[in-house]
Amino acid sequence: MASAAVSARRQKYEELQEELQKRIKDIDVDLGTLDAAIKLIDPEVELANAVAASAPSALKGVFGRGELGKEIRGRLRDTKKPLSAAQISDAILATKDPSASKDVRGKLRQTVSAPFNYLYRTNAIERVKHDNGIAWRIAA
Repeated sequence: MASAAVSARRQKYEELQEELQKRIKDIDVDLGTLDAAIKLIDPEVELANAVAASAPSALKGVFGRGELGKEIRGRLRDTKKPLSAAQISDAILATKDPSASKDVRGKLRQTVSAPFNYLYRTNAIERVKHDNGIAWRIAA
């Protein structure tokens, strides 16, 4: 009985932790967007504890809603061999915005994991071991 009560309490704390982590992530995104807006208005302003613009705000003008997932599936369909997330994101950005900054390229590599995970969970793509890491391919 005591074990069940402790397990239930632990579950509550895990749920609270997830909720707080999501809130912190949302706040970081908002702060990054506000900092970027302030810098647009006044590039000379010094922001204490400035937050780098978030991946979604850095990529907002580059990809539309759901477009990244479609691009990933298209790249994987067009090739016979498994590709890493970095290879796919670099190829997508090279055709979408060849002059993209290093920051945007880095943000895309961070952001691309969400569409990959969704496609993987829905069995649209498969994860395979490749060289020293993980690569992806269209599910058989």
